[in-house]
Amino acid sequence: MVLYKEISVFRNNDPTNVSCKFLSFFFDNFSDCRYSSHPTLFREDGFFFICHNDRYVATAFAWQEEPHSSEGRLHWLAVMPEYQRQGLGRALALCVLRYHKEHGKTSVFLKTEPYREAAIKLYKDIGFVLCDDQGNKTQGM
Repeated sequence: MVLYKEISVFRNNDPTNVSCKFLSFFFDNFSDCRYSSHPTLFREDGFFFICHNDRYVATAFAWQEEPHSSEGRLHWLAVMPEYQRQGLGRALALCVLRYHKEHGKTSVFLKTEPYREAAIKLYKDIGFVLCDDQGNKTQGM
């Protein structure tokens, strides 16, 4: 069993610079420019990650699609394959949900692919319901 010291949140003034390094790594490797170029959608204090042995192993964003929206988004939840099934995704998802609640959001949504069965199970386990593209609850999966 691997024990993790903490879940970190991005800090621009991080004396170890680990937050800035991870954010730079993320934007360089996984995102298009819209994630970093719209400051009202990306808030640094809603960017969570987990390191193990100086390696980034999991991340999640508290995101919003529209400025001033009452709806938040659980975005870019990702766990390195060798660290999956250890509760890291659940921990990060719950951090994002707490973040949105503390910032006045009344609902949170996410998007995933139908083949991501383990992720869908996690999301259902923590209270998400399956909806179609228009936000209507469905019976599928």
